[in-house]
This record gives sequence, structure tokens and C-alpha cells, in this order.
Amino acid sequence: ELRTAIDAYKRAFDEGRIAREIDKTGYPPTLEALVQGATDATNPKGAKLYFLRRIPVDPISGQEWGLRSYESSYEDPKPGKDVYDVFSQSEAVGLNGVKYREW
Repeated sequence: ELRTAIDAYKRAFDEGRIAREIDKTGYPPTLEALVQGATDATNPKGAKLYFLRRIPVDPISGQEWGLRSYESSYEDPKPGKDVYDVFSQSEAVGLNGVKYREW
């Protein structure tokens, strides 16, 4: 759900529904922005676009999600000025032998 909401936010940006700024990638600046919504630039009444009702807790760790910015590498995810992806911060290993944080 989180990744779908992040993609929907980016799609709305690319379609011009969220005001574009030169220094922005189009990904949400925070996970909270998905809940707070963004003003629909194509709506004359200034209606908002919402992408999530609430931010779900990581079901594996029960903690907050790890954040990866657009500028961050997959191998070494770090937060930044936007949210490109999320990952579990759990050190547990799945049945496939891969840590949940690497899924």
C-alpha cells in the first residue's frame, strides 16, 4: 500500500496535478504528505488529492519504516529530501533466506 501511494503521488506530479518545482523529484517529501494530501493544481476550487488514510506500521518490526530517497542507492538506503521507497527495519530473515529489510 505504501509503495502504491508513493507511485500515485509521483504520477500525480508527472501529470501536473501537483504543482511542479524545479528542484523537486516528484516523490512525496515525507510519508505524512501522503496522508495530509496535496492541492490538486488542476482543480479551480483547490481540492486536495489524498493518497493514504493513515501510515501503516511495519508489520514485521512493529516500528516505523526505513526511508530511501531518490538520490540514495539501493544497497545503502538513506532518507533525504523525498521518499522514493520504504523498507522494513527488521533484522529478521524470511523463509527465502533474505532479510525482510532487503525485500
